[in-house]
Amino acid sequence: MPCRTCSSLSRTLAGTLLLLASGCQQYGSSDASHTETQFHDRPWEISTEQGEMVLPNIFYAEASENEQIMPTAIDGREGIDRLIYPTIGNPNLYVRDDPKDSFLVVLRLEEELFAHLQPDTSQSVPSTSRRYLSLAQSDANQLAFYLVARHGRDAFTTTAAPATGTMADGVYPIGASEIQIHSQPDALPEPFKQRRTLRCLFRQTAMQSVPAGLYDLRIEVKRDGQIAEAADGSGAAYEYQYNALRVFDASPEDGEYTVMNVTDTQISTGSKWGDKSQPQLFSFVDYVNSSPEPAVRNAAFITFNGDLHNGGSPGGLREAFVATTYNEEAKIILEALRELTIPIFLTPGNHDGFVSTGHVPGAVEELSKYAGLYDVVTGVVAKAWPDFSWDAFKAYVGVTAGEPGGWPVDIFVGAHRRQADARTLAEGWSPVSRDDRNMILFDGFHQWRRSYGPLSFSWSFGENLYVSLNSFELRQHRRSGWGMYTVNYGGGMSAVQLDWVTHQLDEAERRDQDVVLIAHHDPRGGHKGQDFGYYYSQVPYRGMGQSAAAYLSGAVLTPLLCKLPSWAQKDATEADCLHDGLQEWMRPDPDFDCAPRDRLGNGRCNPALLDPTAAAQNGRHLHFSGLELVDQITSHPRVRTLLLGHTHYHSLEMIQAGDEVVPDGFALSSAEAERFAALEVANPLRGFSKTGGEGEYDPSDVDHQKLIDDNAAFFGMLQAAAQDVNRHLGGEGRELAVMRLTCNADMTQQEYGDLPMMGFSLLHVSRRDDARGYSQPQINDVTYFMNTGSGAFQQVATVGLDRTTRLGADDPLNPVATLFH
Repeated sequence: MPCRTCSSLSRTLAGTLLLLASGCQQYGSSDASHTETQFHDRPWEISTEQGEMVLPNIFYAEASENEQIMPTAIDGREGIDRLIYPTIGNPNLYVRDDPKDSFLVVLRLEEELFAHLQPDTSQSVPSTSRRYLSLAQSDANQLAFYLVARHGRDAFTTTAAPATGTMADGVYPIGASEIQIHSQPDALPEPFKQRRTLRCLFRQTAMQSVPAGLYDLRIEVKRDGQIAEAADGSGAAYEYQYNALRVFDASPEDGEYTVMNVTDTQISTGSKWGDKSQPQLFSFVDYVNSSPEPAVRNAAFITFNGDLHNGGSPGGLREAFVATTYNEEAKIILEALRELTIPIFLTPGNHDGFVSTGHVPGAVEELSKYAGLYDVVTGVVAKAWPDFSWDAFKAYVGVTAGEPGGWPVDIFVGAHRRQADARTLAEGWSPVSRDDRNMILFDGFHQWRRSYGPLSFSWSFGENLYVSLNSFELRQHRRSGWGMYTVNYGGGMSAVQLDWVTHQLDEAERRDQDVVLIAHHDPRGGHKGQDFGYYYSQVPYRGMGQSAAAYLSGAVLTPLLCKLPSWAQKDATEADCLHDGLQEWMRPDPDFDCAPRDRLGNGRCNPALLDPTAAAQNGRHLHFSGLELVDQITSHPRVRTLLLGHTHYHSLEMIQAGDEVVPDGFALSSAEAERFAALEVANPLRGFSKTGGEGEYDPSDVDHQKLIDDNAAFFGMLQAAAQDVNRHLGGEGRELAVMRLTCNADMTQQEYGDLPMMGFSLLHVSRRDDARGYSQPQINDVTYFMNTGSGAFQQVATVGLDRTTRLGADDPLNPVATLFH
């Protein structure tokens, strides 16, 4: 269908800029035909034409989904608002010589911003509820897209004026081959109706003038030659994302390429850990950009396994430090990552998602020499919580005094209860009023979604599918604490995300893709790669007690804060007392992780129906997200690699077909019962919560026998739940490589020689002809690089993954175990 009023664009680069006119060619393309993915998107999802689920939640960056008291803007700008894909942490990979590939841009745009372009939505997109969007564009009035190379960034990526650069300046205007607009059903939550979702597709013809390289993406809405302003005062309609697109000339030859992996940067702004994390990140970026190693320079992209942030510092407990932590850390992180010459895909970890309701520990209030919370909160502008008032916040803090972690609310992040298996907005999204939600001082995941992109997504390259999981998907009040100090920091996933994973893996099986799962935590549970099948209980945060005073005086891991019950001391060390490597995955939330049939009228689980001692007999039990993820892994033969972070060390396991991935329970000896009880209170803040959290923390107040009894009941329910999942690796000739990767900060627990083993890894993807008869490219070799200080990196060794063998993490012949100690 022809454009209604397309006009020629009179610029020096007229031939190239005429591509903008193709933005009006909305009802088809002269490029090679594209097939709609078999997995049809739900109204809140967006997949590429190649089947990558790049946005499981198109509303993730909405202001109403990121309501907190502290602002998320950096230097007055929200990093992600209208341009929601691609982003610096969720980039796009485009292959020029593939006629079926396309570059996708997704916008959330106010309708009045493009009303002057005479939008025509008369034709529907087949088999969807979407419509094609045709726009009448000219040089002065248009929805414009620009790709900006590194040498043009300073002048053209961030400018507040319309971009005027040419290809010589590193600026490449591109015109959309097709734009689709989402419908606005009545069931769409009211705050989301303020903007429309646009899918903008750029196919081979639109991309033909863009050479291979890494690009910033800039979009702008022009009205009468100027950038349009939103009528609601939300600002000028231009946005940009650094390093959002990498263009390749061709797909990897024979499926071979390299990927870098860096993890657990744990960027901190505090004096205690700032020097342990910031220089290391900038050294990594500098090395990547100037590496003498061809395999590093030519890596296709970088993967990340979580804990980008630290969420605080050991000595940072005062209000001014804690309240602004994530925002200050994000400034440093973005300053470093935007300089990378290779795109990075960011996966969140527990340190990225800590929450505070604003309950300041008593010792902090008494001893703080700096601004109190009132001064901090009232001193900032543009608060994300709408209509914020100090009186309302003070009242909220007062009524939640007995629950400093917040009320139990069935919300993971955002302002809605979500329902798995839903196909419609009415089924899948239930708004929760502000009066019924916790009034959050900050949530690290809000900062993440406004700075880097969504919390989970997938992407393809060559014949591989990479699936990035949010393994710290605990409910908001379960992620609560003060600064980096909290009680639940192990893994968890919502039923909604698990449902999404199922669809992703089903699609990968259909497309015959090798799958790499990327997560921070190990769904098998335990701690430090041990005790698989043990899951830590989710407990309420009860505060810190006066023990925090030791931190204010400058001590780090003091005997007072790390003091444990006498029966737990033999298994504890001071260095581990607050280390999150202790918790790998969490038990179900007893308030909400149950089937709808087992809920009370108020939406919470009915404990009378979920007696752990009777679970094996009545078949009713809470839902274990770790087991359910294990079930997805074991049941999908294309999942062959699991990349993990969290533990700050390198390890390798190779599991073979038929092997038990996680046991269904334990026959608890008295010694094991004691050991697991000790693990539950190894973190003194959890011990404080186990006492009820009143007054001072006296370790002797922890009810030892109750912990043992609770664990015995837990194992009974675990055994019942395990009967509903496949715990053995399925698929003939199947294997699963499980790799833990060390941190890129000076916080590692591992050494190489006499130096701390911190750094990054290089993953080599290739085909391997062996007895399995598996023809897809996989990660078959890993090269470890160590940060030796002063910006220098040493290549330690390259380890081949023998995927035909059975290998435990501590086997004497394990090549990774023999390298590091």
